Amino acid sequence: MIDMFSPAEELIYQYAVKKRSKGKNYQVFMMASAKNFLRRYYASVNAYLGTLDIN
Repeated sequence: MIDMFSPAEELIYQYAVKKRSKGKNYQVFMMASAKNFLRRYYASVNAYLGTLDIN
């Protein structure tokens, strides 16, 4: 179910739609999507913090 206000190009949204289309329960696909988001967010923050020169 993609409506005109959904961010269809977002990777996390696409992941949630894929899980939902497989017939997963609401809590299951939302938790999986949250974990996917947090994993990507942590990786990007960690990469950014690695570029900082802190002495």
